[in-house]
Amino acid sequence: MNPAPRFAVVTNPRSRARARLRARALAKLRESVQVVGELETHGDAGDGGRLAELVSATEPDVLVAAGGDGTARLALGALFETKSAERTALGFLPLGTGNNAARSLGLRALADGGAALALALAAIASGPRRAIDVGLVGGRPFLGSFAIGMDADVLALRMLEYVLAPAPVTLDVVDRPLPTFEVVRLVRERGYGAVCIADLPPGLPSRSRHLAKRLRAILPELRVLVGRWAPPALGDDTYEPLREAGVDHVGTTLSETADALAQLAAAATPPASEPVASTRERA
Repeated sequence: MNPAPRFAVVTNPRSRARARLRARALAKLRESVQVVGELETHGDAGDGGRLAELVSATEPDVLVAAGGDGTARLALGALFETKSAERTALGFLPLGTGNNAARSLGLRALADGGAALALALAAIASGPRRAIDVGLVGGRPFLGSFAIGMDADVLALRMLEYVLAPAPVTLDVVDRPLPTFEVVRLVRERGYGAVCIADLPPGLPSRSRHLAKRLRAILPELRVLVGRWAPPALGDDTYEPLREAGVDHVGTTLSETADALAQLAAAATPPASEPVASTRERA
């Protein structure tokens, strides 16, 4: 008789899923399968090493990523680091923002309801194994797709739009480079209360700093936010030059920026009604 499969779980406690939904999903998982190890990420550069240690210690048949695409990439990296990718399958509890990797495999965000949780649990507990392609960039594995430059900025803004969905904020994403005078014209014509500039590390935010300085000089009442969204390993300390240029908020995560925009909307007059424009560093 074959032994029962062993499962390990890595959870992102900072994912956009409500704490109650995350707790319910994990409880259902523990009821359904034999969980031999769990790890909550800290959101720092040590997460990969800690997860690799868990995989080496527990040797699970399935490693479940309970979070979004960032958690899935972290889990994949641990499987590669421990040379467990062929032995250990990767499962998903889609609790994140985009959940693109899980969606590409036919799963749905758990926020969609009970049927989505049942589908994910069935796939984890008894679904067939499926071989998938994995890409490598700089020796780091990734699932699904990899975006750089303008594509990365636009993708990040689309993810921010998804995160903002419950908030009373309208986000208009500008997906092409615009000169500063065009940004100013759009802000004036459409009555935007804030501009959010996507400027992802590791590049220096010189262009977003220039744009913010120009916007602040021309439209002093406009709120300016810059998204320096990145994992801790790619983070930097370029916030002070941006604030000196007149930036009201520098966010290192989508959640931080979404919360800042929601607070601006709540303080607006009339309440919660001002739209927000978004652009990228080349605007």
